[in-house]
Formats: sequence, structure tokens, C-alpha cells
Amino acid sequence: MSVHNYTIKVEQNKGGMGGTEGRVGTLSEPNNANFPKITVQTPGEFNGPVESDGTSIDWTPEDLYVGSVAVCLFTTFVKIAENSHLNYSSFEVEATGKMVEDDDLGKWMSEIHQRALVKVSEEKHVRKARRIVEKAEENCLIAKSMKTKISISVNVKIQ
Repeated sequence: MSVHNYTIKVEQNKGGMGGTEGRVGTLSEPNNANFPKITVQTPGEFNGPVESDGTSIDWTPEDLYVGSVAVCLFTTFVKIAENSHLNYSSFEVEATGKMVEDDDLGKWMSEIHQRALVKVSEEKHVRKARRIVEKAEENCLIAKSMKTKISISVNVKIQ
């Protein structure tokens, strides 16, 4: 059995209580100085800082949670496509998470829907591209580790 450990550190940007300033921090990987630091915050709906339209200013745990599924699909697709010698020009994933509140669990991310788009040059690559996206979804270790329902729609375009 192979084991990999991942360490993440979050530091509060301004100490103390009160105001939205204390609800912002910096996420980093303490064992790798080459990783860029990311500003994170409490979501706007939980009294974190917001733009004038009410959206959060920086990345929230919910954004990173949904993003981790999309990034995992992306990296898994790229590796499988490379190994399968798929001829494609681009791949993108957009993911939307749905947070619900119920009596048993309180607030939780009940589902994430991903929309994958693969661009290929010829009709003969369409079926293979679709199958590789499906295989990437099945093998995404992040999605396999979640109780959140993960769904996907795949669009393959000839360009």
C-alpha cells in the first residue's frame, strides 16, 4: 500500500474578533515555498466579506471543495488522454455545487454537477473522448472520497 500525505496551512490575516477582516486568511503548503499562497475567507452567506452584489471576495471552503472535484477530473482526464493518445485540442470543466440544509446534517454540499467540454479535430475522436471523460470521472480520487453526489454532462465538439 502506498501512502501520500498532504499538508495545508491556513493563517488568519488579522487577529482578533469583530468585523469581516478576521474572516480572511491565507492558505499555503508549508513544505513547498514554490506553491502560491491563496487568500481564503468565510463565505459571504456566513458573514464573510462580500462585493457590492453580495458575492464573496476571495476563495471560500465551498469554492475549494467544488474546485477540487473539477481539478481532479481535469488532471485525471489529461493523464488518461495522454496514455490513450487522444487527439484533442482542449479540455475544460465547469462545476457547480449545491448546498442544502436539512434536519439531520444541517448545511452540507449535497451534489456537484460537472460540465466537461472536449474539443477534437475529427468525428472519429468523439466516442473515444467521451469515454475518456467518463473513465476520468470514475477514477477521480477526490470524488471517490466524498459523500457528495457527483454527476457529469459531457460535450464533445469537433473543431
